[in-house]
Amino acid sequence: MRQLGVSRATLRHAISILEEEGLVRRRQGHGTFVVEQVRSLQNNLNQNFGVTDLIEAAGWQPGVRDLEIAIELADLMTAQRLSLPPRSRVHVIRRTRLADGRPIACTVDMVPVSLLVEREIDPAALQSLLLEEQSLYRLLARFGLVVHHGLATIQPVGLDAAMSKALELKTGALALLMDQVDYTAEGEPVVLSREYHPKDVLSVQVYRKGPGPRW
Repeated sequence: MRQLGVSRATLRHAISILEEEGLVRRRQGHGTFVVEQVRSLQNNLNQNFGVTDLIEAAGWQPGVRDLEIAIELADLMTAQRLSLPPRSRVHVIRRTRLADGRPIACTVDMVPVSLLVEREIDPAALQSLLLEEQSLYRLLARFGLVVHHGLATIQPVGLDAAMSKALELKTGALALLMDQVDYTAEGEPVVLSREYHPKDVLSVQVYRKGPGPRW
């Protein structure tokens, strides 16, 4: 209170928020303690975080398995969302993302082949670079493709058999799907991603203003 110049009520409210987010825990008669690991990935919807960033922010060690990269023809919807001509070629990157060895997400990222050809990156090179870097955002930034913002839709879905197996869950288990297109500062779409997170792994936080005075 003295250091921050705030009231006791404000301090209690701030600590309650940290407790709700799983960052601290209270022990009656002992005090308030910072937890060693947060209970889930905390994603503020106002900030564009990659899965690797979320894992690292939670204090876990990121990892990857089942990495597959293929060049495929974009379907009509994918081409439209990436502002590509119909049946353009895209790199499709499929991965199971790990946190301290635990599978916490299945991700599918699609990047136009034309963007990587200009930078002399073929599928073999892309696979090697991703195993080294893990974060697709960081990798793209190394080659001048800096993601400035993204537009995302989040919805609950049932996992198919392949994704359930990858995440070590029952077929049809509930997950949160984050479907997003990422853009450069100039508005050029560079990645279409679909992230499937088990419902007990990812939580989201939204700042909601109001309602306030209505007159």
